[in-house]
Amino acid sequence: MKQLPQLLLYFLVFTAYCARAQDRSLENTKQETGSFQTGTDLFNKGDYAGAINNFKELAQKHPSDSAFSTLGYAYLLTENYPLALEAVNKSLAYNDERAATYTIRGMIYRKQEEFDLAIADFTKAIALAPDETAAYTNRQEAYMNKGYFQQVIDDCSKIISIEPTNQRAYRNRATAYFFMQNIDHSIADATKAVQLDSTDIQAYKVRAGAYMMQNEQYDRALADFNRVIALDSGVAEHFANRAAIYVYKADYPAAIADFTRAIGLDPTTQAATYGERGKAYVFSGDLERALQDFDKAVALEPSNGEYHRNRGRGLFYMKKYDLAILAYTQAIELNPEDADAWTYRAEAYEKSGNASSAEADRMKAREMAD
Repeated sequence: MKQLPQLLLYFLVFTAYCARAQDRSLENTKQETGSFQTGTDLFNKGDYAGAINNFKELAQKHPSDSAFSTLGYAYLLTENYPLALEAVNKSLAYNDERAATYTIRGMIYRKQEEFDLAIADFTKAIALAPDETAAYTNRQEAYMNKGYFQQVIDDCSKIISIEPTNQRAYRNRATAYFFMQNIDHSIADATKAVQLDSTDIQAYKVRAGAYMMQNEQYDRALADFNRVIALDSGVAEHFANRAAIYVYKADYPAAIADFTRAIGLDPTTQAATYGERGKAYVFSGDLERALQDFDKAVALEPSNGEYHRNRGRGLFYMKKYDLAILAYTQAIELNPEDADAWTYRAEAYEKSGNASSAEADRMKAREMAD
C-alpha cells in the first residue's frame, strides 16, 4: 500500500474544484472541499479503505470530473486498477480536456503494462498542458519500459528545461544514455542526480555500470557500490554486483565474501550466485569449493544449461575430463546453441585423447560462430 501524495491530490481538489465553484453554491463547494480534505487525511493516516469510501460517497453525491479522477487516483495507489480505470473513464466523460486526468489514466495503463495506451494518454496530457512536467515524467518512464531510449532522453531533456533541478529526470536520462552506450553523458547525468539526491541508489548503480564501461574504472565503480550498500545493506543484488567488480579487480577473497553475503540475503537467487561464487573460487585456485558451488547451482536449477557448463569447467580444471564431458553434454542437450559448451567439450575430448570428437565439436562451434 502506498501513501497518497498530498501535492497531487491537493492539485486535483483545489485547481479543479475551485475553478468550477462559480457553477455551484458556495455552501456545496465548502462541503465538497471539506470532504476531499477528510479523504486526504484518512489516506495519510493509512486508512485507505476509509479514504476510498469517502471519495466514492463524494462522487455519488457530487459527481464531477474531479470527483471521479480523484477516486480513480486513490484506486490506482491501492493497486485496484480495474476500478481505477472505471472511475477515470467516468471523469473523462464529464470533462475530456483535463491534462491531469489523462496522466492518471496513463499511469493506470502503465501499471497494467499497456505501454502504448499509456504513452497515448501522456501525449494527450502534454498537448493539453505542455509546460507541466508530470506527463513528461510518466511518458519517459513508459518509453523506458519499451526500450525507446532516445525518446526517454528527449522527454527528460524537456523536463530539465522546465525544472533544472529535477533529480529524477537526470537519473532516468543517465539510464537511457547508458543503454545507448553514451557513457560520458550517462556519467555526467548520474553525477548530477547524486548531487541533487545523495541517497538515490539507482543513480549510483547506473554510474557504477558506466564507470565499468569507461576505461574499466573499477575503483570508481566500487566506490559507488560501497555507497549503495551503505544506504541499503539488506539487498542481495547489491552485494552480488559489488562482488562482480571485485572479480574484475582480481580481488577474489573479497568477491567470494560478497557472493556469500548475497546468498544469505536472498535464497531465490542462490543458484545464480552459487554459480558466480564458483567461478571466483576457480580464479582463486580453490577448485574443490568451486565444484561444490557448481554442484549446488545445478541441484537448485537442473534445467539451466549454463550451470552444467560451469560445472564442466570446474571438472576440467580438476583434470576430470570424462566427468567434464558428461557435464558439457548435459549443457548442450539443454541448450544446443551454447557455442561455449561445444568449444569446452572439444577441449575435454582433446585431453581425453578423443581427437575425432574434439574436431567435430570444434566444427560445430565454428558453424555457430558463422
